[in-house]
Amino acid sequence: MADDESKKFLGEGNRLLEAVDSCDKVLAIDPNNANAWRSRGAALAGLKRYDEAVNSFDKALDIDPNSALGLNYRGVALIGLRRYQEAMDSCDKALAIDPNNAAVWNIRGVALTRLERYQEAMDSCDKALAIDPNDATVWSSRGFVLFSQGRHQEAVENWDKAITKNPIERSGHINAVLWDLRGMALGGWGRYQEAVESYEEALKHDPDLQSAYRSKIEALDSLEEWLKARRPPNPYVELFKEVMATEERLHMFIRHSLEKALGKGESEWWVKGVPLEVRRKCAQRREEDPRREDPYGYTDLIDLKEIIDDNWRFFNEDFQRVKG
Repeated sequence: MADDESKKFLGEGNRLLEAVDSCDKVLAIDPNNANAWRSRGAALAGLKRYDEAVNSFDKALDIDPNSALGLNYRGVALIGLRRYQEAMDSCDKALAIDPNNAAVWNIRGVALTRLERYQEAMDSCDKALAIDPNDATVWSSRGFVLFSQGRHQEAVENWDKAITKNPIERSGHINAVLWDLRGMALGGWGRYQEAVESYEEALKHDPDLQSAYRSKIEALDSLEEWLKARRPPNPYVELFKEVMATEERLHMFIRHSLEKALGKGESEWWVKGVPLEVRRKCAQRREEDPRREDPYGYTDLIDLKEIIDDNWRFFNEDFQRVKG
């Protein structure tokens, strides 16, 4: 089975299990077929069955130890297992065989990024680009190195290059992921409106990309907060808040004064201290409200004035003291 068939299988998720089955049939006849073992490993890696993938690549390398391709594939699977140092070691072995393999330099850069060895990761990506400056995958990896360091503007620039250089036939999901990553960097850069637009572009390429949906909502929230922080204060809003606070304090003061003078029972302060017409209005408002709260809570400022006027003897001293 030819090595380039592995790439085909990796790009066809719905056929990966068939790929494994096909490889198993070849290996049942020819167990020393290194290409079949590599293809099997590639399909298993596509299924995220990384342990099995590494085992298949190891079988292939036992047969063909000088395969840079097999070592590189093995590095990819090891990254899937988060065994980043081993992945880099596998790439180093591949580069000892084929030092001009851009794909291997790229995977090495990915492993180094996961190890937070960012300068070495950048160097690996740059080596790959020196070999193939039009490789969108490497530009994408380089962008992630920069993003991991908080260098958001440079990350966006690299992902823009990756999008530009991505072949048309591969543009669907891959470009969606690139636009998604671009949105993350723009958000980290504080460019929330552009981040929202980037996420929308991602969803055009792949409407099922859930991370883009979630990130778009977060970016919209951040944009709203950013706009609020820069919006000049509205004096009428502040005045309204002050009036509401004053009304709340007045409500509490009147009730406390009536309870102190007439008693805390409803038949005392409420019936004796609140005019009948006010109580009727409150009862009507309470009937129209499904929450059915304390009747006194339905009084407004006009009602409070009537209550004070009707019970001025209880409030006169306090108001005189405030006035004085």
